[in-house]
Amino acid sequence: SVGLVVGVCVYFYVRAPLQFSNVIFMGLFTPSLEASGPTYTTAVKATPHAMVWHLMMFLRWYTASLLLLAPAVGYVVYRRSQEAGALTKMLVRHSGVVLLLGVAAANYLSHVAGSVWFGFNVYYMLDFYIFLPVAGAAAASFVLVARGLRTDAHRAQLAALAVTALVAPLWLAGVPNCIRYSGQTHLEEIAQGAEAIRRIVPEDSRIFTVDDPHQFLVAEREVFPELTHQLFMYSDSTDTEAVRWRHKYNREMIAEWLDGEAEYAVVSEELLRWMVGSGRYRHGPALRDFMMSRVEDNYTLVETVEGSYHGPTRIYRYKGKRR
Repeated sequence: SVGLVVGVCVYFYVRAPLQFSNVIFMGLFTPSLEASGPTYTTAVKATPHAMVWHLMMFLRWYTASLLLLAPAVGYVVYRRSQEAGALTKMLVRHSGVVLLLGVAAANYLSHVAGSVWFGFNVYYMLDFYIFLPVAGAAAASFVLVARGLRTDAHRAQLAALAVTALVAPLWLAGVPNCIRYSGQTHLEEIAQGAEAIRRIVPEDSRIFTVDDPHQFLVAEREVFPELTHQLFMYSDSTDTEAVRWRHKYNREMIAEWLDGEAEYAVVSEELLRWMVGSGRYRHGPALRDFMMSRVEDNYTLVETVEGSYHGPTRIYRYKGKRR
């Protein structure tokens, strides 16, 4: 298991030593880099070569799964070498774990394909609903192998590996905010923003926002479907039909929403700063000015919510008549 992780790290380091150090040891992930030679970007043609730079980032999050899954792979190879049909019998006997592995692999690979198909939008590969099945399948496989060991020495080795797998992500991916956070938690911030949204915005209202969707989920209010993934689905393309087909949105669609199609607009201050300073959008300041000029021209500020998630959050109501 350790050899597998080290081998992957060596490959990435040889291909891109500076970027590997930044991604693995510093957690750096900046789209301003380019994927030509030993560098990385998200604005790159979807090729197998480019996938290397995306996978380098994922190594941080999947180290534990790799450590846990490798013994099972070794056990399968071992059983296959023992006798004819031994591997088949083992797979049938543990069909539940095999099914779990199959579901996790299908879920992961289908999202890889979707990521490539929809413009190499790899950010969502880190989402919990993709990661959890892989981690669960790896853990189940690890337990299955550990239960089959007969010597204390082997059990001790796997126990040490399990501890490593649990501790490594705390260094590679960081301690979760819910453990280290001091002051108001994210859940409390979300609840505070959601309370104001629920109080001000009627249930059947159409809302424009490029904020994080959690406040709206808690408030039980709907935003336009294209906006549920915030700015990640924004496109600079002027081909609006192609943009709609990809379930994204562009300036023309923003203009349609903010010219009266949306009865309310919700904008958080941290979102505006991220739009300009994240490096993800080449024309971030222009996009912010375009969006906010329409909000200020067509909407009236109803309330500013302090202490909200990514706030302060400003809630606007459309000035004209509802369409």
